[in-house]
Amino acid sequence: METQELRDCTPERLADLEKNLRRQIFDAKMKNYTNQLDDTASLRRMRRDLARIKTIMSEKLIADAAVEEAKAAAAADAAEPVTSDDGAAEAAEEKSDD
Repeated sequence: METQELRDCTPERLADLEKNLRRQIFDAKMKNYTNQLDDTASLRRMRRDLARIKTIMSEKLIADAAVEEAKAAAAADAAEPVTSDDGAAEAAEEKSDD
């Protein structure tokens, strides 16, 4: 499967693909151990496909967490009352008192 196709998949679909690919890798390993697997390079391709799927899943998880964090920060900023914290004015007043 192409990387772009995987990026367009939902997280549930990616989890399903991961499960199926793990099973296929297991079956291919068993066939390889019993000398029934003709295309041993398929093991390498499947392992790389699995790594690709897991990478995209973690990227999506990180992106979702960043979006949630940004929403929480925006909500906190909106809820915080606007105060004038003008430290420069207070410092100027203190200097003029001296």
